[in-house]
Amino acid sequence: MFSQNLKTALKNKGATQRELAEFARVKPNTVSDWLKQGNSPKLEHLCRISEFLDLSLDLLIKGYDSSTPSGKQLSIEERLILDYYNVLPDEKRIELQKIAAKLATHSKVNRDKVMPIIKENISHARNKPKLQVEMRLYDQKASAGLGNYLNEYGDSEMVLFNEDDVPYNADFGIRISGDSMEPEIQDDSIVWVEERVSINDGDIGIFVLDGEAYCKELCIDHEKRRVLLVSKNKKYKPIILKEHNNLRTIGKVLL
Repeated sequence: MFSQNLKTALKNKGATQRELAEFARVKPNTVSDWLKQGNSPKLEHLCRISEFLDLSLDLLIKGYDSSTPSGKQLSIEERLILDYYNVLPDEKRIELQKIAAKLATHSKVNRDKVMPIIKENISHARNKPKLQVEMRLYDQKASAGLGNYLNEYGDSEMVLFNEDDVPYNADFGIRISGDSMEPEIQDDSIVWVEERVSINDGDIGIFVLDGEAYCKELCIDHEKRRVLLVSKNKKYKPIILKEHNNLRTIGKVLL
C-alpha cells in the first residue's frame, strides 16, 4: 500500500527518486527499495517524505485522508487533484466546475470515468513553459574510473538547463567519465556539484587527488584510521589514501 501511494504522490508532484532521497537524507537505492520492494521507512524518514510531498502521514500510509470536514474518505489521488484545483486561477476553476457539472448530469458516467477527465483537464490547466537556468558546465570530465585532470579555470561554458533538472543548491555541472560509479552515475552523464571544501563520510564528491580529478564516495575507516575513495561498481578497488597524497575536495555531488 505505502509503495503504491508513494509512486502516485511522486508522479503527481513530478518529483524524482533522487530529489526525494536528497530531501529525506537517504541513499537513492533506499527510495528504490521503498518503491519496488515495499520496504517501510523509519518514522523520521516518513516525516521527511510527508514534508517533501506536502501530504499527511494518513494519506501516505493508508492511501486516503480521513480528516475531511464531511468525513468522506479521499483517496491519495483525489487529495492531490483537490490540492491542484485549489491553487488554480479563478478562471480555470470555473472551467473545471462547468466540466464537472456537465458530467454530473449524465447518470451513466460513473466516478471511474469522471476522475480521468477531471485529472486531464487539471493537468492541461497547470501546464506552463518550463523555466530555464544558466549553469556552468565543465567539459573536461571528472573520472569515475582512472584519474583525469580537471582544469577548474577553463574548458567550461554557461549552458541553459530546465530549472527542474538542476538542484537548487548546485554551483556547477561536470561530465563523468567511466563506469566505476554505476549504477548511480552513468558514464558521460552530467552530475551537479555543490562547492565545498569538505564533505561527510558516505557522501559522493568530486576530488582532486595528486592533480587528477575523481568522482568517488568518501569513506572514513575509523577502525583502521584511514581514508578511502570508493567506487559504487564493485569491480573497482577503493583508492586508499597515503600520507604523501595531496587530496583536495572540490564539492559534493547532488544525487
